[in-house]
Amino acid sequence: MDNVHYSELADFFHAWLRKVRPFEDYPVDCPTTRHSEEVQSKDPEEFGKAIAAVWKECARLLKQHGLLAFTFHQAKVSGWRELVRALESAGLVITAVQPVKAEMSTSTTKSAATDPSNLDSIVICRLPGHGIQLPETVEAAVHRAVEGLRECQEAGVKVGFADVESVVRGSVLALHTIPGNEVSVDALVAAADQEVVKMAAALGVRSNRVEAGAPS
Repeated sequence: MDNVHYSELADFFHAWLRKVRPFEDYPVDCPTTRHSEEVQSKDPEEFGKAIAAVWKECARLLKQHGLLAFTFHQAKVSGWRELVRALESAGLVITAVQPVKAEMSTSTTKSAATDPSNLDSIVICRLPGHGIQLPETVEAAVHRAVEGLRECQEAGVKVGFADVESVVRGSVLALHTIPGNEVSVDALVAAADQEVVKMAAALGVRSNRVEAGAPS
């Protein structure tokens, strides 16, 4: 959504590549790699519209027993909300949200955060009719999320409060993509956020955030 501006970062390389001209048709006359159709926006709804178009094309090309897998990390619940709405609109079902060690533990952006993250989520999607048994309740989805986070801890991977937020939210909101689900996204968001604090405590994870107005 708005975590990393990949196209802006690419402009640093583009400035040199315009001089190097690595292949004959390299766009040397184009001053930027930015594009009007790129999926990046600070506005959650605009992000949702753009990513929905991507997922719909993926669903069109995906074989019946194929997999769509991507990594996602988003501290803002609005990012997860729009992501699952877009997947649902494309007819894709989230069948797993697997926490994994992130590749950029020393990132300045992450280390500067109040609750720095250490994990990303691999989101696995399939078309309906996949035959895989999925959690049908918030409780079952949370249990599955906590099992994954606990496995990370047992493997010696640090799990922070932001990681619990992201993985629990993603796992609960995945219920919205299951065909026949009648619970709204907003209701799932509320349920997930209630579970985050309890699950963080169960995993022995504390938040470093200080409430507004409280002494630091």
